[in-house]
Amino acid sequence: MAIDKLIPQYLNRDDDERILKSFEMVDALNVRVSHEEDGDAGVIKNVEGNKLVSAKDPTADALPSSGKNRVVGVCTSEAHKCIYFFLYNSGGNHGIYRYIASPGTEDSNVFEKVYENEVLNFNLQSFIKADLVVNQNSEHLLYFTDNRNEPRKINATKALANEYNELINSGSLPERNDFLAVCKKPPMFAPVIKFQTNEDRRVNRLRNELFQFAYQYVYDDGEYSALSPASKLAVSSGHVSSTGDGPTVQVNNNEIRVTLNNSKGPVEKIILYVRQGNSGFYSRVIELKNLPDAANQEFVFANDGIYIVAPDSDTQKTFDSVPRRAGAQTFSNNRLFYGNYVEGFDNIETDSNLSAILHPPGSNLTKIDVLLPQG
Repeated sequence: MAIDKLIPQYLNRDDDERILKSFEMVDALNVRVSHEEDGDAGVIKNVEGNKLVSAKDPTADALPSSGKNRVVGVCTSEAHKCIYFFLYNSGGNHGIYRYIASPGTEDSNVFEKVYENEVLNFNLQSFIKADLVVNQNSEHLLYFTDNRNEPRKINATKALANEYNELINSGSLPERNDFLAVCKKPPMFAPVIKFQTNEDRRVNRLRNELFQFAYQYVYDDGEYSALSPASKLAVSSGHVSSTGDGPTVQVNNNEIRVTLNNSKGPVEKIILYVRQGNSGFYSRVIELKNLPDAANQEFVFANDGIYIVAPDSDTQKTFDSVPRRAGAQTFSNNRLFYGNYVEGFDNIETDSNLSAILHPPGSNLTKIDVLLPQG
């Protein structure tokens, strides 16, 4: 008689044992449903006991030797035969490690360090919920949350290959957080614009037009930030002249020098947008390479290109909707969902005493003394 290896399949602790279906069970202690490709897929097997494994590199990948260590989260990838685990260390040397379980390979049954830094800020009593996403470049993206810190993400493949900027290890606390945050930081300052005259440019395509600029960051994993604040409206002297420019000065103010802020974070590109007036749709001007070693860079705009209208999904997103902290997360239909989350900030409670001294009519001076609380 044939044996149905898929029985039982589901845990049912609610119904009476006498009415259980053939594929249900009342207990599943220390068992797992196998996913092997050797013909045993779907077979219930006992969970194997603990086994001592060693670091791939005894020096670089070793667990912290001082302080108390405890695993506070695990993310398993059956398809890639590896396990990512999150380690709390009482000395602040929190880390993320990968255990490799690929029988027949040289690196099987060893673990290696993905990232170790105090900025992870794990807690001894925390539970870290993590999910693994493999992108189009076959890189492992680890998303994790612990209801303590902001939801985070790290490209484990890049971290293992030491392809991150050194600021992820040695930068300031905000700089290190920029590398790990799920909510990608947009440009915080508007572009700075200034008119200039190029005598070699025979045509002035800026005359009789008003322009406004904004830009966004494109991160190393292909993620787009929200747009920066919009620049001031580009108004030249010819726009405000009551008589206009004469024929001999038509080339005046024929270029706009736009200054953009670079990012020290994991930003690969900067996209500059322009629109006519201070409303309406944005058009994509140019894609620039981010220069993390320079504070800013400049681009000269002369309105002499063919600019494609940018999709609303890129330009009308004013912020990324990511909670301040979350206790659960999951991926569904290629979207990231959070549960048991907290968003927004509480109002700051302050008391202020105001006293006004009004001066006699005809005086343009009004003095207001404000007493703010200390601390």
